[in-house]
Amino acid sequence: MSTPGRYSTPPPLRTPPPEPAPAPQAAAAPPSARRIIRLALLLALLALLLWLGLKAWRVTQAVRSLLAIQQQAQVLAAEGWQTMNPDAAEALVLRARGDIVTLHDELGFTRPIAPFLGWIPRFGPLLVASPYLLDMADAGSEAGVLAVSALKPALATVQSADFGMNRIGDLLPALQAAAPSLETAGLALERYARARDALAGAVPAENLPWRVQQLLALSDPWLPIVRDGLRLAPYLPELLGANGPRRYLIMAQNEDEMRATGGFLTGAGVLTLDSGRIADLSFMDANHVDNWAVRSYDFPPQPY
Repeated sequence: MSTPGRYSTPPPLRTPPPEPAPAPQAAAAPPSARRIIRLALLLALLALLLWLGLKAWRVTQAVRSLLAIQQQAQVLAAEGWQTMNPDAAEALVLRARGDIVTLHDELGFTRPIAPFLGWIPRFGPLLVASPYLLDMADAGSEAGVLAVSALKPALATVQSADFGMNRIGDLLPALQAAAPSLETAGLALERYARARDALAGAVPAENLPWRVQQLLALSDPWLPIVRDGLRLAPYLPELLGANGPRRYLIMAQNEDEMRATGGFLTGAGVLTLDSGRIADLSFMDANHVDNWAVRSYDFPPQPY
């Protein structure tokens, strides 16, 4: 008897699983393609450097021009407004405006990153303040150009040798023509004031360069005066009687006799202006205003 399984069929041999095919590798760029990529990057870098160099050149030219204009403005201001050449003043302001617009446009790309540059030694505060300073320069120069150009005819009239109180009426046509420009100048000055407030909140004044501190110290005291002047200027023709007589009450007080209003009222008068000229001025002792011997007055209404 044969042993079980002695002559049985052997089990089939197991074939090992096929090895996975290697992942296809990206074909290396041919030498010509690599040269084209390097050349494109080099051209982009050269274009960026050329763009930055052109901006730097324009900024430098504008700054040099503004420094020269500053010296010319100081010479012009030293002459006094009585002898100042209105055409020269207007030309100077227009030149400064053009240079400031150039700076505003050429440095506009730095606005998004300027607030994050305060860490840079020495120049950090100036870089952070640059957007506000540019806005101040842009708004202030716009207001200056509008005001100077609009008031140039009036300045020429005031500078005439025979100008006096009797010729104030000659200013009315120039002031009426200047009113729209002066209103726009007032709006520009409000933008200047907002930028100045923003600068004060962004960078302490003592951290700014010395030249900027000097300019701010010179301009800050004049800001409220110029703002009030530009607000009042459009209404001057009406106040001077351009469209009919205007009457103004004048009260004289004696500060040596203190009262709640500042002093004892010693005199009262009425000033009448018509077409920029004093049509009438009457003044009297305050005791004669309420003269019971001359006129009678009704009793005041009783309180409810």
